[in-house]
Amino acid sequence: MLRIPPKTRLPLRIFAASIGATLFAYLIWQAGPGKLWENVVKLGWGFTWVLALAGVSHLAKAWAWRLTLDNHKHKISFLRMLGLRLGAEAAGQLGIVGQTFGDSIRVSRLGPEIPRANRLASVSLDRGLYIATGIIVLIAGLGAALPMLSHFHALRLFASLFVFVLIAFLLVTLFALRKRWPVISGSARLSARVPFLRNWMENRLVLIESVENTLLDFHHNAPRAFWASFSLNLASHCMAVTEVCLVLWLMGVKFGVFSALVVEAMTKLVNAVGTINPGNFGTFEGVNMLIGKMFGLTGAAGLALGLQGGCGRFSGPPWARSAFSS
Repeated sequence: MLRIPPKTRLPLRIFAASIGATLFAYLIWQAGPGKLWENVVKLGWGFTWVLALAGVSHLAKAWAWRLTLDNHKHKISFLRMLGLRLGAEAAGQLGIVGQTFGDSIRVSRLGPEIPRANRLASVSLDRGLYIATGIIVLIAGLGAALPMLSHFHALRLFASLFVFVLIAFLLVTLFALRKRWPVISGSARLSARVPFLRNWMENRLVLIESVENTLLDFHHNAPRAFWASFSLNLASHCMAVTEVCLVLWLMGVKFGVFSALVVEAMTKLVNAVGTINPGNFGTFEGVNMLIGKMFGLTGAAGLALGLQGGCGRFSGPPWARSAFSS
Protein backbone atom coordinates (compact mmCIF):
# COMPACT_ATOMS: atom_id res chain seq x y z
CA MET A 1 0.00 0.00 0.00
CA LEU A 2 1.26 3.46 -0.88
CA ARG A 3 1.82 5.54 2.24
CA ILE A 4 1.90 9.33 2.21
CA PRO A 5 4.72 10.71 4.36
CA PRO A 6 3.39 12.60 7.43
CA LYS A 7 5.17 15.82 6.34
CA THR A 8 3.26 15.89 3.06
CA ARG A 9 -0.20 15.07 4.44
CA LEU A 10 -1.00 18.57 5.75
CA PRO A 11 0.12 20.38 2.56
CA LEU A 12 -1.87 17.86 0.52
CA ARG A 13 -5.01 18.52 2.55
CA ILE A 14 -4.51 22.29 2.36
CA PHE A 15 -4.10 21.99 -1.40
CA ALA A 16 -7.24 19.83 -1.67
CA ALA A 17 -9.21 22.26 0.50
CA SER A 18 -8.08 25.24 -1.61
CA ILE A 19 -9.10 23.44 -4.79
CA GLY A 20 -12.46 22.66 -3.18
CA ALA A 21 -12.95 26.30 -2.18
CA THR A 22 -12.14 27.42 -5.73
CA LEU A 23 -14.60 24.87 -7.12
CA PHE A 24 -17.24 26.04 -4.64
CA ALA A 25 -16.83 29.66 -5.76
CA TYR A 26 -17.03 28.60 -9.42
CA LEU A 27 -20.22 26.63 -8.77
CA ILE A 28 -21.88 29.66 -7.19
CA TRP A 29 -20.89 31.78 -10.18
CA GLN A 30 -22.07 29.09 -12.62
CA ALA A 31 -25.44 28.63 -10.91
CA GLY A 32 -25.97 32.36 -10.53
CA PRO A 33 -25.80 33.98 -7.08
CA GLY A 34 -29.22 35.59 -7.56
CA LYS A 35 -30.98 32.32 -8.44
CA LEU A 36 -29.16 30.51 -5.66
CA TRP A 37 -30.28 33.12 -3.12
CA GLU A 38 -33.88 32.84 -4.38
CA ASN A 39 -33.87 29.07 -3.73
CA VAL A 40 -32.34 29.52 -0.28
CA VAL A 41 -34.90 32.23 0.63
CA LYS A 42 -37.74 29.88 -0.40
CA LEU A 43 -36.88 27.71 2.56
CA GLY A 44 -37.55 30.54 5.01
CA TRP A 45 -38.52 29.36 8.45
CA GLY A 46 -38.95 25.90 6.99
CA PHE A 47 -35.22 25.47 7.42
CA THR A 48 -35.90 25.03 11.15
CA TRP A 49 -37.73 21.83 10.20
CA VAL A 50 -34.63 20.66 8.35
CA LEU A 51 -32.53 21.32 11.44
CA ALA A 52 -35.13 19.61 13.65
CA LEU A 53 -35.06 16.52 11.43
CA ALA A 54 -31.27 16.48 11.57
CA GLY A 55 -31.44 16.79 15.35
CA VAL A 56 -33.78 13.79 15.60
CA SER A 57 -31.37 11.84 13.40
CA HIS A 58 -28.48 12.63 15.76
CA LEU A 59 -30.58 11.55 18.74
CA ALA A 60 -31.35 8.25 17.01
CA LYS A 61 -27.67 7.63 16.26
CA ALA A 62 -26.64 8.45 19.82
CA TRP A 63 -29.32 6.09 21.15
CA ALA A 64 -28.14 3.38 18.75
CA TRP A 65 -24.59 3.78 20.07
CA ARG A 66 -25.81 3.65 23.66
CA LEU A 67 -27.47 0.28 23.03
CA THR A 68 -24.13 -1.25 21.98
CA LEU A 69 -22.87 -0.80 25.55
CA ASP A 70 -25.47 -3.36 26.66
CA ASN A 71 -25.15 -3.85 30.45
CA HIS A 72 -22.76 -0.89 30.81
CA LYS A 73 -25.05 1.74 29.25
CA HIS A 74 -26.27 2.99 32.63
CA LYS A 75 -22.74 3.98 33.64
CA ILE A 76 -22.79 7.05 31.36
CA SER A 77 -25.52 9.58 30.65
CA PHE A 78 -27.25 9.84 27.29
CA LEU A 79 -26.44 13.56 26.99
CA ARG A 80 -22.74 12.85 27.44
CA MET A 81 -22.84 10.21 24.70
CA LEU A 82 -24.72 12.61 22.43
CA GLY A 83 -22.05 15.26 22.98
CA LEU A 84 -19.26 12.76 22.30
CA ARG A 85 -20.94 11.65 19.08
CA LEU A 86 -21.40 15.21 17.83
CA GLY A 87 -17.76 15.94 18.64
CA ALA A 88 -16.66 12.83 16.74
CA GLU A 89 -18.70 13.93 13.73
CA ALA A 90 -17.05 17.34 13.82
CA ALA A 91 -13.62 15.67 13.78
CA GLY A 92 -14.80 13.40 10.97
CA GLN A 93 -15.03 16.39 8.62
CA LEU A 94 -11.22 16.25 8.39
CA GLY A 95 -11.34 12.92 6.57
CA ILE A 96 -10.34 9.45 7.64
CA VAL A 97 -7.68 10.80 10.03
CA GLY A 98 -10.24 13.03 11.75
CA GLN A 99 -12.74 10.17 11.90
CA THR A 100 -10.16 7.90 13.55
CA PHE A 101 -9.30 10.66 16.01
CA GLY A 102 -12.98 11.25 16.78
CA ASP A 103 -13.59 7.56 17.48
CA SER A 104 -10.50 7.43 19.68
CA ILE A 105 -11.90 10.32 21.71
CA ARG A 106 -15.19 8.48 22.04
CA VAL A 107 -13.39 5.43 23.42
CA SER A 108 -11.31 7.38 25.91
CA ARG A 109 -14.10 9.69 27.12
CA LEU A 110 -16.66 6.99 27.83
CA GLY A 111 -15.07 6.79 31.26
CA PRO A 112 -12.99 4.31 33.29
CA GLU A 113 -16.15 2.82 34.82
CA ILE A 114 -16.63 0.92 31.55
CA PRO A 115 -13.98 -1.73 30.76
CA ARG A 116 -11.68 -0.74 27.93
CA ALA A 117 -12.59 -3.78 25.83
CA ASN A 118 -16.29 -2.86 26.04
CA ARG A 119 -15.55 0.76 25.12
CA LEU A 120 -13.58 -0.30 22.04
CA ALA A 121 -16.22 -2.86 21.07
CA SER A 122 -19.03 -0.33 21.51
CA VAL A 123 -17.49 2.29 19.22
CA SER A 124 -16.53 -0.40 16.67
CA LEU A 125 -20.07 -1.82 16.71
CA ASP A 126 -21.58 1.63 16.34
CA ARG A 127 -19.35 2.46 13.38
CA GLY A 128 -19.91 -0.96 11.79
CA LEU A 129 -23.70 -0.89 12.11
CA TYR A 130 -23.87 2.63 10.69
CA ILE A 131 -21.73 1.63 7.71
CA ALA A 132 -23.72 -1.58 7.15
CA THR A 133 -27.08 0.23 7.17
CA GLY A 134 -25.62 2.93 4.94
CA ILE A 135 -24.58 0.26 2.44
CA ILE A 136 -28.13 -1.13 2.47
CA VAL A 137 -29.53 2.32 1.63
CA LEU A 138 -26.82 2.73 -1.02
CA ILE A 139 -27.76 -0.60 -2.63
CA ALA A 140 -31.46 0.34 -2.60
CA GLY A 141 -30.78 3.76 -4.09
CA LEU A 142 -28.46 2.53 -6.83
CA GLY A 143 -30.90 -0.28 -7.63
CA ALA A 144 -33.67 2.30 -8.02
CA ALA A 145 -31.37 4.38 -10.25
CA LEU A 146 -30.64 1.57 -12.74
CA PRO A 147 -33.81 2.15 -14.84
CA MET A 148 -32.85 5.83 -15.12
CA LEU A 149 -29.51 4.83 -16.64
CA SER A 150 -30.97 2.81 -19.51
CA HIS A 151 -29.40 5.19 -22.07
CA PHE A 152 -26.01 5.17 -20.34
CA HIS A 153 -24.88 1.57 -20.83
CA ALA A 154 -21.37 1.96 -19.41
CA LEU A 155 -22.61 3.83 -16.33
CA ARG A 156 -25.42 1.31 -15.81
CA LEU A 157 -22.92 -1.57 -16.03
CA PHE A 158 -20.63 0.13 -13.52
CA ALA A 159 -23.55 0.76 -11.13
CA SER A 160 -24.71 -2.85 -11.45
CA LEU A 161 -21.23 -4.20 -10.70
CA PHE A 162 -20.93 -1.85 -7.74
CA VAL A 163 -24.26 -3.05 -6.33
CA PHE A 164 -23.11 -6.66 -6.78
CA VAL A 165 -19.84 -5.95 -4.94
CA LEU A 166 -21.70 -4.26 -2.06
CA ILE A 167 -24.14 -7.17 -1.72
CA ALA A 168 -21.26 -9.66 -1.78
CA PHE A 169 -19.43 -7.65 0.88
CA LEU A 170 -22.46 -7.69 3.19
CA LEU A 171 -22.99 -11.43 2.69
CA VAL A 172 -19.34 -12.27 3.35
CA THR A 173 -19.37 -10.08 6.47
CA LEU A 174 -22.54 -11.77 7.73
CA PHE A 175 -21.07 -15.21 7.05
CA ALA A 176 -17.83 -14.29 8.84
CA LEU A 177 -19.78 -13.13 11.90
CA ARG A 178 -21.93 -16.26 12.01
CA LYS A 179 -18.88 -18.50 11.69
CA ARG A 180 -16.96 -16.36 14.20
CA TRP A 181 -13.96 -15.93 11.96
CA PRO A 182 -11.10 -14.45 14.04
CA VAL A 183 -10.38 -11.74 11.50
CA ILE A 184 -9.14 -9.11 13.98
CA SER A 185 -7.07 -11.35 16.24
CA GLY A 186 -5.79 -13.30 13.24
CA SER A 187 -4.59 -10.08 11.62
CA ALA A 188 -2.98 -9.06 14.91
CA ARG A 189 -1.08 -12.36 15.15
CA LEU A 190 0.04 -11.98 11.57
CA SER A 191 1.29 -8.46 12.29
CA ALA A 192 3.16 -9.76 15.35
CA ARG A 193 5.44 -11.67 13.00
CA VAL A 194 6.89 -8.36 11.83
CA PRO A 195 9.99 -7.78 14.00
CA PHE A 196 9.44 -4.12 14.90
CA LEU A 197 5.72 -4.73 15.66
CA ARG A 198 6.14 -7.94 17.67
CA ASN A 199 6.45 -6.47 21.19
CA TRP A 200 3.79 -3.81 20.68
CA MET A 201 1.30 -6.30 19.24
CA GLU A 202 1.95 -9.07 21.76
CA ASN A 203 1.32 -6.67 24.65
CA ARG A 204 -2.11 -5.88 23.23
CA LEU A 205 -3.13 -9.28 21.92
CA VAL A 206 -5.22 -10.13 24.99
CA LEU A 207 -7.14 -6.84 24.66
CA ILE A 208 -7.65 -7.40 20.93
CA GLU A 209 -9.05 -10.89 21.54
CA SER A 210 -11.34 -9.56 24.27
CA VAL A 211 -12.69 -6.84 21.96
CA GLU A 212 -13.21 -9.35 19.16
CA ASN A 213 -15.11 -11.74 21.44
CA THR A 214 -17.32 -8.89 22.66
CA LEU A 215 -18.09 -7.94 19.06
CA LEU A 216 -18.92 -11.50 18.04
CA ASP A 217 -21.02 -12.15 21.15
CA PHE A 218 -23.13 -8.99 21.04
CA HIS A 219 -25.81 -10.31 18.67
CA HIS A 220 -25.98 -13.65 20.50
CA ASN A 221 -26.05 -12.22 24.04
CA ALA A 222 -28.22 -9.17 23.35
CA PRO A 223 -30.28 -9.74 20.17
CA ARG A 224 -32.89 -7.11 21.09
CA ALA A 225 -30.25 -4.44 21.65
CA PHE A 226 -28.50 -5.44 18.42
CA TRP A 227 -31.59 -5.17 16.25
CA ALA A 228 -32.75 -1.99 18.01
CA SER A 229 -29.36 -0.37 17.30
CA PHE A 230 -29.50 -1.64 13.71
CA SER A 231 -33.00 -0.23 13.24
CA LEU A 232 -32.10 3.16 14.69
CA ASN A 233 -29.09 3.46 12.40
CA LEU A 234 -31.24 2.51 9.42
CA ALA A 235 -33.86 5.04 10.53
CA SER A 236 -31.22 7.79 10.60
CA HIS A 237 -30.39 7.05 6.94
CA CYS A 238 -34.10 7.11 6.09
CA MET A 239 -34.33 10.53 7.76
CA ALA A 240 -31.62 11.72 5.38
CA VAL A 241 -33.83 10.66 2.45
CA THR A 242 -36.77 12.48 4.07
CA GLU A 243 -34.58 15.55 4.43
CA VAL A 244 -33.93 15.62 0.68
CA CYS A 245 -37.69 15.55 0.06
CA LEU A 246 -38.29 18.24 2.68
CA VAL A 247 -35.68 20.65 1.33
CA LEU A 248 -36.94 20.32 -2.25
CA TRP A 249 -40.58 20.59 -1.15
CA LEU A 250 -39.78 23.82 0.70
CA MET A 251 -38.18 25.11 -2.51
CA GLY A 252 -41.38 24.28 -4.42
CA VAL A 253 -39.94 21.27 -6.29
CA LYS A 254 -42.03 18.11 -6.60
CA PHE A 255 -39.82 15.17 -5.78
CA GLY A 256 -40.80 11.55 -5.07
CA VAL A 257 -39.42 9.36 -2.30
CA PHE A 258 -37.69 7.01 -4.75
CA SER A 259 -35.99 9.93 -6.48
CA ALA A 260 -34.84 11.23 -3.08
CA LEU A 261 -33.50 7.74 -2.29
CA VAL A 262 -31.45 7.81 -5.49
CA VAL A 263 -30.11 11.26 -4.62
CA GLU A 264 -29.16 10.10 -1.13
CA ALA A 265 -27.44 6.98 -2.46
CA MET A 266 -25.44 8.87 -5.07
CA THR A 267 -24.35 11.57 -2.64
CA LYS A 268 -23.15 8.90 -0.20
CA LEU A 269 -20.59 7.93 -2.82
CA VAL A 270 -19.12 11.43 -2.56
CA ASN A 271 -18.09 10.70 1.01
CA ALA A 272 -15.01 8.84 -0.23
CA VAL A 273 -13.63 12.14 -1.52
CA GLY A 274 -13.72 13.46 2.06
CA THR A 275 -10.70 11.31 2.91
CA ILE A 276 -8.60 13.79 0.88
CA ASN A 277 -10.76 16.92 0.70
CA PRO A 278 -11.76 17.91 4.26
CA GLY A 279 -15.53 18.21 4.53
CA ASN A 280 -15.93 17.53 0.78
CA PHE A 281 -15.83 21.32 0.42
CA GLY A 282 -16.86 22.18 -3.14
CA THR A 283 -17.03 18.61 -4.42
CA PHE A 284 -20.17 17.84 -2.40
CA GLU A 285 -22.04 20.83 -3.80
CA GLY A 286 -20.78 20.11 -7.32
CA VAL A 287 -22.09 16.55 -7.28
CA ASN A 288 -25.44 17.80 -5.96
CA MET A 289 -25.66 20.12 -8.97
CA LEU A 290 -24.94 17.22 -11.34
CA ILE A 291 -27.46 14.97 -9.61
CA GLY A 292 -30.03 17.75 -9.67
CA LYS A 293 -29.62 18.12 -13.43
CA MET A 294 -30.27 14.38 -13.83
CA PHE A 295 -33.70 14.98 -12.29
CA GLY A 296 -34.45 18.13 -14.26
CA LEU A 297 -33.52 20.59 -11.49
CA THR A 298 -31.70 23.84 -12.18
CA GLY A 299 -28.07 24.18 -11.15
CA ALA A 300 -29.12 26.73 -8.51
CA ALA A 301 -31.69 24.32 -7.02
CA GLY A 302 -29.14 21.50 -6.91
CA LEU A 303 -26.54 23.73 -5.27
CA ALA A 304 -29.10 25.03 -2.76
CA LEU A 305 -29.98 21.42 -1.93
CA GLY A 306 -26.31 20.69 -1.27
CA LEU A 307 -25.87 23.78 0.90
CA GLN A 308 -29.07 23.45 2.93
CA GLY A 309 -28.90 19.66 3.15
CA GLY A 310 -25.28 19.85 4.29
CA CYS A 311 -26.12 22.35 7.01
CA GLY A 312 -29.14 20.35 8.13
CA ARG A 313 -27.29 17.07 8.34
CA PHE A 314 -24.84 18.38 10.86
CA SER A 315 -26.09 20.61 13.65
CA GLY A 316 -22.95 20.42 15.74
CA PRO A 317 -20.14 23.01 16.07
CA PRO A 318 -20.43 25.86 13.57
CA TRP A 319 -17.04 25.24 12.00
CA ALA A 320 -17.99 21.74 10.82
CA ARG A 321 -19.72 20.96 7.57
CA SER A 322 -21.35 17.63 6.91
CA ALA A 323 -20.91 15.52 3.82
CA PHE A 324 -23.31 12.75 4.76
CA SER A 325 -20.89 11.60 7.40
CA SER A 326 -21.83 9.44 10.29
